Amino acid sequence: MVLALSNSDLPVHSMEPSNHTFHHPYVPYTIQLEFMQRLYQCIEERHVGIFESPTGTGKSLSLICAALTWLRDDERRSLFGDADGGDALDWLEQAERKAQRNQLLDERKEIEDKLKRIRDRNAKKQGQQYPVKKAVSLDEEPR
Repeated sequence: MVLALSNSDLPVHSMEPSNHTFHHPYVPYTIQLEFMQRLYQCIEERHVGIFESPTGTGKSLSLICAALTWLRDDERRSLFGDADGGDALDWLEQAERKAQRNQLLDERKEIEDKLKRIRDRNAKKQGQQYPVKKAVSLDEEPR
């Protein structure tokens, strides 16, 4: 059961998840996919949702995956602008946004590089190599 309360005063930006499985670490069951899709939609439309599902259906993991996918998508959208383009900005404002975006991307790359060096150093200390997942890049458009 899903109950969503609308807040019609807020603007709504409709966006599909960047990953149809919401980066779930396992193959999600149908009930988990439905839960994640409805949660994503609820967050995207700025509604308040009350969700319930039987015990043992993976609610916690599904909630985390859907919420983190939305956060990742929202961050990507804020860096690259809305899909609909919005109002045309003057050239000075566009240049300022581009400079801010580039600075954020540079800072993020520095953090990712630093984390990789720390992981590599820790793996060497422990004498084992951990498999490291590829970092999600904000430079790439969602598939």
